[in-house]
Amino acid sequence: MTDVPPALAGAVAPMMAEKGLYQKHSLDHPLLKVFAMYLEKALVNEHFKQEVRI
Repeated sequence: MTDVPPALAGAVAPMMAEKGLYQKHSLDHPLLKVFAMYLEKALVNEHFKQEVRI
């Protein structure tokens, strides 16, 4: 099992980690490319690649 962020160490977090939901995805994927362009151009978000911590 992968490391679970401390803030998410509840009952659901281990299952999410096991299924790979905490793994990063490449921005080369076509769907993420389109979404990144939307964030950058339409919403003028220059920092869309930053990781968000909850």
